[in-house]
Amino acid sequence: MIEMDFHPEVRAALDSKKPVVALESSVISQGLPFPVNFETATKLEEIIRAENAIPATLAIFEGRVIVGCSKDQIHRLAIDKQILKASSRDLGLILCKKSSAATTVASSIVICKNAGIKVFATGGIGGVHPLPPYGYPDISADIIELSRNPVLVVTAGAKSILDLAGTLEALETSAVPLVGYKTSKFPAFYVRETNLSLPQINTPHEIAEMCKSHWSWSSSSVLACNPIDSSFGLELQQWEGWLKEANSAASLNGIHGKELTPYLLQKVSDLSNKRTLVANVELLKGNVKLAAQIARFI
Repeated sequence: MIEMDFHPEVRAALDSKKPVVALESSVISQGLPFPVNFETATKLEEIIRAENAIPATLAIFEGRVIVGCSKDQIHRLAIDKQILKASSRDLGLILCKKSSAATTVASSIVICKNAGIKVFATGGIGGVHPLPPYGYPDISADIIELSRNPVLVVTAGAKSILDLAGTLEALETSAVPLVGYKTSKFPAFYVRETNLSLPQINTPHEIAEMCKSHWSWSSSSVLACNPIDSSFGLELQQWEGWLKEANSAASLNGIHGKELTPYLLQKVSDLSNKRTLVANVELLKGNVKLAAQIARFI
């Protein structure tokens, strides 16, 4: 059993059935540069509180799972270069070695299940990468954990660097339902919509009711796909041009596996003159706000 240290405010909210929204910490330690990471993490918690819910940023410090980081702990996540990145497969080793780590989507979902938190907000989920030259498919552990943990995940779709059609097929095979919030088109992180369809739901209450219905039959997660605000979304052709150039650089430099996603995101940020960095922050804000609104009904 995972040993967890709950922030008193989070523990009190869970005990009294008040809405709680969990947040990953890999976006702080590995996803965004300082000081944007610290400022964003602090702002996300403020947005959740403004919607009358309690934020619970997840992390691991010295072999203890933290459910609801303090401001000092968030600051450490933002500046400490020794913080590891923990997917779900890494939890046992990191806890055993009493290491410190930031949580990915996959490990955050596992922690949510064990902590009794039903709502989790992130930027974009991982999924199926285009088939690499060595032939074996690169599939994110997010897909596995989504298939076996009853948590609502609010996301701006899947990361735009992925094989999006393949990712949707993998989610279908894993019995993970997806709904679009006020959209019938699957969003792709920085890009508001693709040509891939999904069912549309128009209110937070409806999404909450759909989750309850699904969990009465199944133990998989539910994905609520929330497109980035049109003011910050990127044009598909523009994004694809940057991504093509970033993929070429990755191939030239032998980047693959778990190093590929952060490399591509950083490269595209450079190519776009930081437009993708701004978009990343804004989509996170939109996702946590929706997550908090839904959490009131679950």
